Amino acid sequence: MNEIAQESGLLPEPVPALRFVFDVVIHPARAFKALAERGSRGWLLIAIFVLIFTLAPVWAAAPIMQQKMVEAVQTSMEQFQAGPTSEPGSPGEPQPRVTPPPEVTRVVANPLFTVVIPSVTGTVVLVLAWLVWAGVLHLLAVFFGGRSAFKTMFAGVVSASLPDGFRGLVQTLYILTSHKLIENPGLSGLVPLQSEKMLNSMEAAQIPLSRIILHNLLGKIDIFLFWRLFLLGLAVWATAQLSKRRAYILVVGVWILFVLLSLIPAIVSYTMFQSFATMGG
Repeated sequence: MNEIAQESGLLPEPVPALRFVFDVVIHPARAFKALAERGSRGWLLIAIFVLIFTLAPVWAAAPIMQQKMVEAVQTSMEQFQAGPTSEPGSPGEPQPRVTPPPEVTRVVANPLFTVVIPSVTGTVVLVLAWLVWAGVLHLLAVFFGGRSAFKTMFAGVVSASLPDGFRGLVQTLYILTSHKLIENPGLSGLVPLQSEKMLNSMEAAQIPLSRIILHNLLGKIDIFLFWRLFLLGLAVWATAQLSKRRAYILVVGVWILFVLLSLIPAIVSYTMFQSFATMGG
């Protein structure tokens, strides 16, 4: 029906895909207004771009992860060979280096665990995130008097995730050039947990919960987040026909809610670790 209406001049022509992608970067307000009024398949190009560069850091980090996993197995074997009475840092005869058997190395460094499973998981999480964001914003927009269509809202949410793709691109370039993993994303480096030291000692039990929460919270904040929230506000404004002020209130409110929910696993893990540490002590 839409094709017949477009041929008869009753409906405007959709925005060309590449032009829509360009406008999201250069003229975002015009892009989302055109998406709501005329539609465009450009959001599919953005979805592909974001998906690829959300997974690209995983692919770039796979060789480093494989090496670290092999080294972890080697360290465990050396500690087991040294015996239960030896303590780290205690004087004694140096232990010979232990080389894990080839079959162990193949299992530990299997691409299934470093590439395939993380890629599938990342894809599912990304699509679910788009659906949840679109669903919540659609319902809230309707509740506050907007005229939102879920299909259009979903296309707007996907288009507004373009900064996530650029974040993944930057992270991928960093991993490939530095040959290091990203241990402190966003602003979390301002409140480091010194994980390498603390995870190997009981000092981890002494980290205050407030520091862990702040570390996780700052890890979600970077320049790409502000760009994405800016685009999301425009998407809600254009698709739901709300005022920009109300649209941004909805977007920021939903983001705060999701951030608080994302902190629950860290809080639960901290509580469980404290319980085990208390029992062990």
